[in-house]
Formats: sequence, C-alpha cells, structure tokens
Amino acid sequence: ALGETPEGREAALKAAEILAGYKEAHKDAIKRARKIIDRWPRSIQAVTAARLWVQLLSDRLPSSSSDAAQVSSGALDDLRDAMKELRENAALLAADQELGKGKLKAQLGDQEFRLKIVSIAVHEKDKDHGAAAQGYEAFAKDATQRELAEKAYASALANYLKASDEEGRERVAAAWLQRYPRSPKAIESLRLVATQELIQGHFEKAARLFEKLGGEGGDADSLETAARIHEGIGDQARAIAAWRRYLATYKTAHVPAIRLQLARALDLSQQDSEAAKAYRDCMSVPELAAECGARLADLHLRARNAAEAKALFKKVGASAGAAARSPWVAYSRYMLASFQEQEARFAPLELPEAQLKKAMNQRLAFLEQLSRAYGSAVEAGGPWAIAALDRLAGWVMGFAEEVERIAAPPGAAPAAVAQFRKTLAGVSGPLRKKAVQTWQEAYTKCIAAEAMSPALPEIADRLADSGIAGVGRAQGVHGLYRLAGVPADGGPEGSSAALEKTRAKLVKNPQDSVAWLDYGNLLWGQGKPLLSSLAYDRAEALNRRSPAAINNRAVVELSLAKGTSEDWLVAATASERFRGASKLDEFFLPAKFNRASLLNYYRLFPKAKPLWEQVLAKGAGADAQDGMAIALQGTGDLRRAEAAFQRASELGSPDSRFAAVYHEAARLAATSPAQCLSRIEDGDSATLTGFEKNAFERLKRACTSWNMQGKTTTQP
Repeated sequence: ALGETPEGREAALKAAEILAGYKEAHKDAIKRARKIIDRWPRSIQAVTAARLWVQLLSDRLPSSSSDAAQVSSGALDDLRDAMKELRENAALLAADQELGKGKLKAQLGDQEFRLKIVSIAVHEKDKDHGAAAQGYEAFAKDATQRELAEKAYASALANYLKASDEEGRERVAAAWLQRYPRSPKAIESLRLVATQELIQGHFEKAARLFEKLGGEGGDADSLETAARIHEGIGDQARAIAAWRRYLATYKTAHVPAIRLQLARALDLSQQDSEAAKAYRDCMSVPELAAECGARLADLHLRARNAAEAKALFKKVGASAGAAARSPWVAYSRYMLASFQEQEARFAPLELPEAQLKKAMNQRLAFLEQLSRAYGSAVEAGGPWAIAALDRLAGWVMGFAEEVERIAAPPGAAPAAVAQFRKTLAGVSGPLRKKAVQTWQEAYTKCIAAEAMSPALPEIADRLADSGIAGVGRAQGVHGLYRLAGVPADGGPEGSSAALEKTRAKLVKNPQDSVAWLDYGNLLWGQGKPLLSSLAYDRAEALNRRSPAAINNRAVVELSLAKGTSEDWLVAATASERFRGASKLDEFFLPAKFNRASLLNYYRLFPKAKPLWEQVLAKGAGADAQDGMAIALQGTGDLRRAEAAFQRASELGSPDSRFAAVYHEAARLAATSPAQCLSRIEDGDSATLTGFEKNAFERLKRACTSWNMQGKTTTQP
C-alpha cells in the first residue's frame, strides 16, 4: 500500500521473511521475493529477497553428500534455475555490488559449489558413473584449492573407471599431471586406476596408464611395469621403447637390470645392431660386464663373426678377482677352449711307424694344451666347469677310439695283428680310463655344487654305460611342477568363473596378496606367463614371506624356458627360489616337489632323493612316486625303482608315460638290448623335448648298437 517508498519495499520484504519462517508457506515466500526482485531490482530489498529465495531452495538439499538419497531431481533443478535467473539479472547484480557488498554473488558462488557436490552425489547414488565423473572433472577444473582439485581428479578417475570410459580417464590423467606435475596424489590415484585395468584384463589400457605415470608422473616403477605388460601381451616394440625411456629418464638401482633386459629384448627381436649397442652399454656395469660380454659374443657367433666373438670371450675370460667367480667367465673360457678343440688339425693316425709316431705326438701335445684351456673353465666353477670336463673327457675318449681304429700292417699274420691290437690297447686303454675318470670328476663336482649343468645328463649316461657304481641310467621328467593356490584351469568352477571371482576380490581389495597369487595362476593357465609373473611379483611385494608367491614365480620362469629348459641360468634361479620358499615354510610341499623335480631333470639324483622322501611322507601321489623311482634308478637302486614305478602305475599313471617307458627300457638294456629296443618303441620321441628327448634318443642308439654287436650286458 505504501508503494514506491523505502517503507513500502521494507514492508514487502518483511512479509516474505515472515512467510519464510513457516515451511508450508515457503512457496508464497518465494513468490513475494521474486515480486520484489521484479519491481525493485536495483534496491537493497531486492538483493535481500534474492538471497532469501536462494536460501529457501538451498534448504531443500541435504547437509552433506552422504545424504544424497534424500535429494529429489526437482529440488536440484529449482535451485539451478533460480541461480541462472539471478545471474542473468544485471540490475540486481549491480545493486548487490553497490549496496549489498557482493553478498549475493558470494552466496551464489557457495551454492554453485554445493550444487556441484550434491549433483555428483546424486549421480553416484544412481550409479550414473559417467555423469558423476564429468561432475568431478568440471569441479576439479574450477577448484582453486589444490587439495580440493586433487580430490576431485581422483574421484573423476575412479568414476571414469567404473564407467569404462577410457578417453575420460586419459583426459583426466593428462590434465592432472599437467596441472600438478609429479603429484604424489596423482601418482597414487593413477596407479590404482592402472592396477584396476590390469585386474580387469584390460592390459593395453593398463600399460598406457602405467606408461603415462612413468613418463609424465616421474614414477620409475610404473614405467618398468608398463614395459613388462607390453612384453606380456606380445608388444615387444613398445616394451623396448619403455625400457629405453626408463634408461633415458631415471638413475635408480634397477638401471643395470633394465639395461640387460633391453639388450636381451633387442637380441630376441633380432635387432642385432641395436642389441650389440645395448650389450656394450651394459658391459660398463661391473656386475653385468661378464654376462653382457658373453651374450654379445654369442650374438656375434650367431652372425658368423667368429673373430669378434673370440675377442669378446677372451676379454670376459680374462676377468680376475671377484669378477672371475661369474659363471659367464667359466662359459667364456669354455667357449675359447671349444674353439681351440674344433680348430685343431692333425696328421692321420696310420702306418708307417714314423708317421704314426708323429701323429700320436701331435695329439698328446695338443691334449696338454686342451687340458689347460678347459682347466681354466674348471677353475672358474659352476655349470660350465662341468661342461668343460665333459668336453675334455669326450676328446680323450675320441682319441682312444681313433687309436683303436688304426689299421694293422697289410698282409700281417694273425699273430702279428693280435699283437698290434694289444699294443694299441695299451695306448687306448689308459685314455679310456682317463676319460671315464674325468667324467666321474665332473659328476662328483656337479653333485657337490648342485650345479645345473646341461652337460650332466650325457655324463651320467656315459658313467652308467661304463658300469660306475651308484650311477644308473635315468632321466627326470620335463615340466613336472606344481603351483600353489587356485589351479591354473580354475579347478571345479572353471577358468572363467574362477577368474571373475578372483578379479572381484582384487577390485574390492588390491592389497590381497593371495588373490594376486590366484590371478597369476589363472593368467598362466590362459597362456600369459609374463603377465602371471607380474601378478606373482605383486603378491610377493604385498607379503614378503609368501612361499607360494616365490614358488609360483619360479614355476613361471621355468615355463618361459619351455623347449630350452637346459638354460642353466633359469634353472639355477628357479632352484634358489624353491629353496627360499622352503626356508620360509619347512612344510611347504609344492616347493619341495618342484625342487626335487628340477634336480631330477638335471640328473642331480642324490640331492633329489631326500626331497622325494619328504614329499612322499605327506602323501603318495603318482607323480611323486615316479619322481622317487627316477631318483632311485639314477642312483643305481633298480629294484626299489621298479617297485616305485609300479606304485605310480597303480595310482593311475598310464604305462605309456615317458617315465615308465624310458626307465623300463633302460633297465632292460643291461641284460637284453633287443628287449630295450622293443620297449622303447612304445614311446614317441616326437612329443618329447629337452633332456627327455636327448636321453630317449641316446638310449635308442645305444641299444641299437649293442643289439647289433650281440651284447647281452653292457660292459665297463
């Protein structure tokens, strides 16, 4: 009634304020407030009315985001619309600035912030993760406080992950790292997202995120993880690029290992020039110099560059002091001696006597030189010391056989021929004895040092054929190893169900060491050994005292060497892991079983037998019975070995298995080569690999030869 007067405007405002005090009259209060704004937009009363309007609508929202379930979409829309209308009223905003000291503007800013938070909470409540992620992303962009912005970025990433929005994740990751380079919170959140991708089986996405973390985030471990994932999915080019980026960016304790990894990856990719550069680079690292030098020499040898290979082997072989204890030094010396052996040329062993004496003296002089050359490898110790003794004994045995093939004088009388043969036997006999003694020395050294030497299987066969007590003809089975945790094929519930269940556990708790172990098993079962190795590393990192993780990692390392199980370095590393797992838990059977299997495979039967006894004390599985039987036959206890093989068959192992066919044939060889041949024909060498195949073929050749000679027993 008072109209365009201060008193009139004040009375209208008081009426609106009184109505605002009663919940049922809020609509009328808002109506009166809007009328004041419309009639007198440049007045202080209009500014106060606008603030009242915003407050009334704001009161409909919950006090915290945790109460988002109570919010209606209408309440959000009403507040959003009111704020939009007020922001578009230029006269009102001018009055606020001039008369209201900017209080309306500040209120609108506060409510805008609150509106964003509540809107995001509503989206999360409705499981609209894409909308929630967009809300967090927008909030982070506008936030001026670092703490709030980084929290919003983290929430945006988490929701984009749930929404399976790869583009959104990468956009937020890039924005976060650009705004706050090397932020610990960014690294932690992005690593979590990348880990979730790894868990879900999105390996390429995980690798890209880890690579971004390693490159732009400054996290060295993440870049190494990215390289391993790339390698695990077969993208060797990107793995190599990641390792190169690591070496160009970081100076961590892992640099030497990464240098070697890069060199080997380039080598396996047949990028010979780049591999050679990488090997030379890692030769500058003292602890890797011998290995990288020897591997570079092998690379040149494959390229038929013998001169450069020899020069490198000489450089490595000349190592002294602590460096000389590296098995790669022994390997290099072994290779140099083998070159010397292969390049030797002699006059033929034949009459007349002057010619024969000259040829004999040549060989004896060379034997002295060769003994020194292979002896230097023996001094360095390790698997290649055993191989050196084997090659030396083999040369001596070949010398003896060459002497025995010398033709008698033409036209000589039978008595003269017999005397001639006796004279030759006086030379070849000591040579043969020396060869067998050298093999015995190699065998004894190998057992004592528990050296995983690729030469031992053939050495053991030679000793068994020579009738050496305590050494029987036997061969451990390839690939007979046990994983701890869920079966690789998922067990009764199947691979898919087990994988889904395990992933759910890891999504809920990425710090679950046992779940990572099971995930590794299932990845291994899917033919992804490099990725399973990464999972086992996670399990071990979360629980340093997990014998299962240590055991399983060793099994994977051996599986990666499938077809090349004679890789002494892989075998030695795996053996130490099995030993380490057993130290953590003296009753952890998988590690005992696996180590015993590996020792059997490398014919270290005296070391394997006590482990099989411990395994069998806890159960009489068919595989364990076979393992024990092989160890018994390998140590010459044929009677007990035959009984153990029989028990394995009774427990369900097929009679056509390698262990049964080969070892029965080997036992028959001693009394009936013909029966040996008959039994060995039951096997299929085409399905065998590694030492199994070599042992099978050696036995078949031996029995064929003995059968043709009409032997009924093998002779020392």
